[in-house]
Amino acid sequence: RAFDGVRGVSVMMVIALHAAPLKLESWSSALDVFFVLSGFLITTLLLEEADRTGTISLRRFYTRRAWRLLPSLYTLLAIVLVLSVIAAFVNSEVDLGLIIRQDIVPAGLYYYNFANPLGYPSEGVLLFQMWSLSLEEQFYIVGALIVLLMVRTRRFVAGAVVLTAIAILIEIARGRGDL
Repeated sequence: RAFDGVRGVSVMMVIALHAAPLKLESWSSALDVFFVLSGFLITTLLLEEADRTGTISLRRFYTRRAWRLLPSLYTLLAIVLVLSVIAAFVNSEVDLGLIIRQDIVPAGLYYYNFANPLGYPSEGVLLFQMWSLSLEEQFYIVGALIVLLMVRTRRFVAGAVVLTAIAILIEIARGRGDL
């Protein structure tokens, strides 16, 4: 509960960053704060479940997450698809197939950051905000699997070391400007 306010501020910064990414590029550290706090929250929830029930159900965890995220995501993608069809009908230069392949499908399957690796607006990329959401979902998959492995094998220190190493490697790559 103590982190809710900080998480709320970081959420607002992430929304602002997504609204004006080229003007607020220096705010990208808000994503780091959000990821760390979200990772802490998810790890805490999973460990509390393990204490309560003796196990962790990733199926229950991801089902709850899907019910929270997917309805609004697929509504957005449906709207983008309808608007893209209209745009392609009005303007023959609009490549509907490219929009579907480059934006809609990668966003809907959470691999947008691989389809559009730069992570900010560029020509022809519609849903650049989905870059960080895809990365976040991949982070949650890897993080949750590591926590599950930590609980099942009782190797909490090793899991913490792996998560820390991943975070350090990400920061080194960012510092070097690597994509």
